[in-house]
Amino acid sequence: MKTTDLSRIKNSKQYSDYCNEHERLIQQNGDEKLISVLEVLIEDYDRRQLNQSQADQNPVELLKFFMEINDLTAAELSRKISCSRQILSDVLNYRRKLSQEMVRKLSNYFAVKLDAFGRDYDLGSHSNELADLMKLPGVNKKIARVLRQHQYRNLEDLASADAEQLRSILQDSGISKYSKIDPAKMIAESRNELKQKKS
Repeated sequence: MKTTDLSRIKNSKQYSDYCNEHERLIQQNGDEKLISVLEVLIEDYDRRQLNQSQADQNPVELLKFFMEINDLTAAELSRKISCSRQILSDVLNYRRKLSQEMVRKLSNYFAVKLDAFGRDYDLGSHSNELADLMKLPGVNKKIARVLRQHQYRNLEDLASADAEQLRSILQDSGISKYSKIDPAKMIAESRNELKQKKS
């Protein structure tokens, strides 16, 4: 692969190809210019995907997602952003809304736009939005959060999903064990759960 062969990443297959090439070049001490260009293109795609997924995301679920992918506990995050552990715990458990100061601190810490954490959300009607997805065999909180990040919020959304698109989302999530899940089976299980609810 040459620098002239590269273009802005448009889909998950191209993203995966570029990541694999980047890793190969790093391991073989390859062309530094090519490595740098690949890094810029990969970061650009990551940033665009993140911005797109943040568009409708509940700020608390987004915060939980960022904590998870950065391996941060509530205690660690509260120290890093200089906020009380109790306040952060209340936010994470939907007992308190994010203050403007916390929105600013979280946006700065995770390097995202203010509106990612600044959108309004409801405390009262929240009843573990992940529970519906976690009814499916093999779907734990991490997988449910990744699915929600990509607008699969419930069984209805999954039942009408495209298996290849789901496979791509799970593989691109960066957690290798997700690739062991069969998206077609997940879609079928969603449909079965919905049929059982109706009967």
